[in-house]
Amino acid sequence: MFADYLPDSSRIPTAGLRVRPAELPDAPAVAEIYVRRDGGVLTEVTTAVRKEFHAIIEGRIERYVAVAELDGSVIGYGRCGWLSASEDGPAPAGWYLLGVVVGDFHRRRGAGQMLTVHRLDWIAAEGVREVFYFTSSNNRVSLELHADLGFV
Repeated sequence: MFADYLPDSSRIPTAGLRVRPAELPDAPAVAEIYVRRDGGVLTEVTTAVRKEFHAIIEGRIERYVAVAELDGSVIGYGRCGWLSASEDGPAPAGWYLLGVVVGDFHRRRGAGQMLTVHRLDWIAAEGVREVFYFTSSNNRVSLELHADLGFV
């Protein structure tokens, strides 16, 4: 489920990589990346992603999705959104980074960091001064990525 942790691998930035807000036509590519990592039925996941994108566009949920694009193809995505205070634990209400996923062949080349910085910049532009993030303690790639950006 998590990317392999390869701390000594070179992080050669991918030339031409860009990050931008996701658009409705990106839904199939986002769904395909999701299914390759987490499994599921592609048509069902694509429908779910389209529903999420529509809900964002229509203002029914406070969320933002960005995609990483290389040579016209979506190679990764990252989400963030407002989460209410949890009744089941100590998590406060606020804006959260909700995950970043990069396709297998493009990992460890800067896309995850670019997606995360882009989402943090978007949240800051919305006037938010505090952002939360959570991950599994076993997800060493995510822990390192976020530590490099000042999360503890």
